[in-house]
Amino acid sequence: MARSAVASGRDCRSTARLIAISKWLPKLATPPLIYIWLGLKKLTGLGLSPDELAQNKSLDQRIIHDLNADPVLPFERDAFDAVICTSSVEYLIDPVTVFGEIARVLKPGGALLFTTPNVLSLKSRVRFLLTGCYYSFGLLTPFTKDPVRQHISPFTVNRYAWMLSQHGLTVFR
Repeated sequence: MARSAVASGRDCRSTARLIAISKWLPKLATPPLIYIWLGLKKLTGLGLSPDELAQNKSLDQRIIHDLNADPVLPFERDAFDAVICTSSVEYLIDPVTVFGEIARVLKPGGALLFTTPNVLSLKSRVRFLLTGCYYSFGLLTPFTKDPVRQHISPFTVNRYAWMLSQHGLTVFR
């Protein structure tokens, strides 16, 4: 059964759960508007920074986890009705594996909503022409394992659609 990569998720039940994977967790509204719109009841946050997770008072559960060190999500299969992944995918060393994990923890019919820099925007294309780097993606510093300061995965919508399809997720536009 195909699962939705981007969908309304309006059929979520009253026990619906959401996992938010984001470096911007403290900046999410309290509670996040998408949380209300999807009718979700519990919000789990997953991130690298205990301080950032602690700042978000709408979280019911906080999980410290480095997806580059261990791309396996520490949750049961079919545990979540929705996953929101903001400002995170571009930092991943192995986004294909992480998308597989997201597909594993999403319930059938669940929704994945994620954001990433648009490397095909006019601004990004001009920057690539002039510097050899996409907008938001600078030259990587060799021998540096700093997932917070280096965008490392510049993919197009087509590439993301392919990665998601490898795990049975379907993109709705």
